Amino acid sequence: MVVAGGEKTPDENDAEAVRRSGRGIGWSIFSAVGFAVLFWLLGIRVIPRVGAIQTVWMIRLTSAVLTAAVILISKRSVRLPRGEARWMALGMGALDTSAFVLGNLGMKMEQVAVVTVLSSLYGAVTVGLAAVFLKEHVSHWQWAGIVTIFAGIFLISR
Repeated sequence: MVVAGGEKTPDENDAEAVRRSGRGIGWSIFSAVGFAVLFWLLGIRVIPRVGAIQTVWMIRLTSAVLTAAVILISKRSVRLPRGEARWMALGMGALDTSAFVLGNLGMKMEQVAVVTVLSSLYGAVTVGLAAVFLKEHVSHWQWAGIVTIFAGIFLISR
């Protein structure tokens, strides 16, 4: 398996080694900090001044321009995938944008801290759905993390 930057994961043929490598943890923490700043700025500064829906199209436009620049600089194909993958990619984009709009609308009506925590549950929901529908293995630690997340939400909402 090759990851961003062209580096190989630890023993690419050993799924257990890849799963336990922890290589993505640093990037995940960096991502969490980035999202925290983003949601704080959205809820406190941007959405009240610009609007919930307008903010999303501005973010999407900026993302499209930056992504196009990276694709052009790296000399990769700009084509959409073919066949069923095309419709999945477009569907994911529509669902992602819809979720972002709904989250932003929520930030106009409720505390940013509450809406951000609730809307960031997508990771826990994804793990739960994968366990139920795809029969993916979820470790005891992962289930404990999901339960902790929901307990934290319960405590925040009181």
